Amino acid sequence: MATPEQNKQAVLEYFELLFNQRRIDEVVDCYHAVDYVQHNATVSDGPEALKAATGKLFAQFPDMRLDIKRAFAEGDYVIVHSEMSGVSLALDGTENIVANPRHHTLSRYALVDIVRLERGRIVEHWDVVQKIPATTADATPMV
Repeated sequence: MATPEQNKQAVLEYFELLFNQRRIDEVVDCYHAVDYVQHNATVSDGPEALKAATGKLFAQFPDMRLDIKRAFAEGDYVIVHSEMSGVSLALDGTENIVANPRHHTLSRYALVDIVRLERGRIVEHWDVVQKIPATTADATPMV
């Protein structure tokens, strides 16, 4: 059985390989259980659905970068607080990318991910994503 620290290191490595190195198939096949449960309402359960959703994300944000700010582990759970940033290629309402560059804007998001592992594999994932505005009411950073 992995320690919380080993779980945390595995999840941090997973996020780096998946989101910053974009090794989708290899990473998902290596880190995810076959019966992976996704609690994000826009992504179905299972590794193949995650691969498809991640591919769409990278198509919309071709220069996306994930910057992990902090991570915590307890038992089989790891919580990661991070910032995702990249130029968003505008979508036309049918999920097709708009070719006109003036519609492309820098987007920043604050994320909190909760991951549960069993036997070294990710079996469940929850997340909360919030767009970071240009200004906030009290100038306190979100990440």
